[in-house]
Amino acid sequence: MTTKTSKPVEILFEDQHYLIANKPAGLFVHPSPMDPKVTDTLITRLGKGLRAVNRLDRPTTGPVVLAKSAEAARDMQAIWHLPSTEKVYDCFARGWMMDKLCLDYPLKYARDDAEFDRLNSPVQAAQTSFVPLAHISLPISVGQFPEARYSRIECRLHTGRKHQIRRHLKHLLHPIVGDTRYGEGRHNRLFRDNFHWQDLALRCKRLTFEHPYSQERVDIVVDLPDNWAYLLRQWQALGAKVMPVWP
Repeated sequence: MTTKTSKPVEILFEDQHYLIANKPAGLFVHPSPMDPKVTDTLITRLGKGLRAVNRLDRPTTGPVVLAKSAEAARDMQAIWHLPSTEKVYDCFARGWMMDKLCLDYPLKYARDDAEFDRLNSPVQAAQTSFVPLAHISLPISVGQFPEARYSRIECRLHTGRKHQIRRHLKHLLHPIVGDTRYGEGRHNRLFRDNFHWQDLALRCKRLTFEHPYSQERVDIVVDLPDNWAYLLRQWQALGAKVMPVWP
């Protein structure tokens, strides 16, 4: 389970209209009814006059676009779901995903009230593209299997539903490592016990869009977080096999 963080917020881009921050895992973008006592958020750290254009789940790290005015927020929202705006994610998931695919699987509107979700929530269109980048084999038994298998997957959002990538990968039987809501407990425990990993293995690694005012192409690429790099070093020391899927 991801805990709150005191890690400083990295600024990835800033001009007179927008600020793009690299939100660390464990930090809400803004105050949330999920935890009304939380006052330390991305917006409170950077300035209360900022308006979030996109949101990332608390345990997810990556770029968040913050507008400096209501007009700038509206104009960015107008281009946010266009095909020219790309949101690319990186994750580790259970099992070996063998093929590229674009999943078109509607999702119910998700709220934190589970009873509302079950009985009343409407279904919304949801599309995500997945590309398996690597297959990982860890020499650790899990259940009846002598080794633990995972995939590193690149995910591209075409719609923006709550927990969309996490829910789509659960539907595909490839839940994300460290996902305490949609994941699998055996694999989460394996990572916790062997690698001291308690985070959600999902990050937004790239955001590309056409600036609403300058019309220039803005391409934000985020470095690999320190805990991800440390995890890869642990795998290497363990003798894990990491096999590229697509060149």
